[in-house]
Amino acid sequence: MPVLYNGIPVDKAMNNPKTPQNLVHDGYQYGYFKNGNTVRMTGLGNYVGVSSRSYSLDSHYLTIWGNKIPYSVNGSRVSFGTWKNSWGSATVTMKMQISSNSAADRANVDSKPIQD
Repeated sequence: MPVLYNGIPVDKAMNNPKTPQNLVHDGYQYGYFKNGNTVRMTGLGNYVGVSSRSYSLDSHYLTIWGNKIPYSVNGSRVSFGTWKNSWGSATVTMKMQISSNSAADRANVDSKPIQD
C-alpha cells in the first residue's frame, strides 16, 4: 500500500489537488502466496482481476513484480520495510503488511476473475 507521496503521508497528500486522486485506489494491492514461487495479487474494487506473479526470496528481500521489499524475521514474526516506486515524476513509498484477516482476503482474491 502507498504510505508516502513525495515524502508526505498519503492521507495528507490526498488533500493536495496535484496528488493523483487514484493513488490509494490503484496503488493498493493485496494477495497471498499460492505456492513456493507464485503470488496471486489483485487491487481494490470487484472489477479488478487477479494476476499470478512469480516471486523470489533471499536473506534480505522479497521480490515481487520487480519490487524489492525488505524484510526481517524475528523468531516467528516477519516484518517488512518500505520501498520506493515512481509514479510519473513522483516518488511513492510503499509498505507491505500481513493481513489481520487473511482467510477473508484470500477468499476475496479467489472470487475475482483471473486476469493472466
